Amino acid sequence: MTTPATPDVLEVLVENHRRFLAFLERRVGSRAEAEDILQDAFVRSLDRADTVRDPEAVIPWFYRLLRNAVVDHHRHRGAEDRALAYAAAELRNLRNPWVS
Repeated sequence: MTTPATPDVLEVLVENHRRFLAFLERRVGSRAEAEDILQDAFVRSLDRADTVRDPEAVIPWFYRLLRNAVVDHHRHRGAEDRALAYAAAELRNLRNPWVS
């Protein structure tokens, strides 16, 4: 069981919400996607904030978490794009069953 995040850690994260959102939006190109990633990162941070020993390290630690989340996001999007491209190619290769 993990120790919950301290109020000080949570306060620092909430105070920097706009900076974090801008950071993400520049990297994913969509405010909606940035908000989703940030929300997930906040939830994840609640479970892991006890690993931050130095209060000064909260912001760099959270940016590291955000960078990893962006990498995961792009990896997931790449897999989706490849799957869609494959499906489109398969559809193009199908022959019309009504044509002899």
